[in-house]
Amino acid sequence: MPSGQEEGVRDQGGFTLVEVLIALSLGGLIIGSVFRIVSGYTRFVEMESARVEVQQNARAAFEMIAGEMRSLGPGEGLVRADRDSITLRVPRVRGVIGGICPDGRPVVVFPATGEAGFGVNLGLGMEVHGSGESRAARVLEISPPGARCGVETAPGNELRMLTLESPADMEFSLPWMVPGDLVSLSEMVTYRTGSSAGVPGRWILRRVGSGPGATNQPFAGPIASGEDGFRLEYFGGESVLPLPVPVEDREVRARVNRVAVIVEWVSRYGSGDQQISRVDTIVVPLRNQD
Repeated sequence: MPSGQEEGVRDQGGFTLVEVLIALSLGGLIIGSVFRIVSGYTRFVEMESARVEVQQNARAAFEMIAGEMRSLGPGEGLVRADRDSITLRVPRVRGVIGGICPDGRPVVVFPATGEAGFGVNLGLGMEVHGSGESRAARVLEISPPGARCGVETAPGNELRMLTLESPADMEFSLPWMVPGDLVSLSEMVTYRTGSSAGVPGRWILRRVGSGPGATNQPFAGPIASGEDGFRLEYFGGESVLPLPVPVEDREVRARVNRVAVIVEWVSRYGSGDQQISRVDTIVVPLRNQD
């Protein structure tokens, strides 16, 4: 065969079948390894994202719950104490009684805050209580700022007349008020667990107010299902043992000086059938309790 033809035959040579199979096997191994690395990294990122979400939920929820508990007034701040729910009387605005109108309505001197400080949840659990051995009364109406019943005040303050619910319709009666008594406008805030339309999972719900217009709003979560998803324990004095729940006696509630809040948070990741959980506990001292 001429030398030119031999060279052409050599140029048309290629890989053997064995070489092709080896190359495909090596390529498959490399691609599989890369896929596993990418898949593992994606799973790690999803888990870390879920973990961060749980931590952020826990931090924000505990800060708010603890802040409201620490602000409670003496004696009457803890309204309801149960294993999976708690109702607080949270003070929002403080003032001093400047005078009493002939019809019995108090005129209160408040720091000048504008209408925004008095319009929230009016009639849905905002309450006033005096100092000392006082009891709470629901506020039905708060007047616009201005002098009332001959009471005047210095610049920087404002006067508002309060219309209170009749004592006959209240759980607690309001004591006789005199000028100089300290008062505070408070909101009834309840934390409990449950579900909410359009929000998957079980959540801690927050309810502001006690009237028919008050609604439960998703506050923090999701949390684990079952009775240990959200648990509360109440302590009095130096005892390390929690009080039996519910704490129904008002005098016993007034002596509660610590509340432990235990929450098991959950967060789903991946296809949604995998989740991580974390149990957090915070013990809140009720500094203003008797």
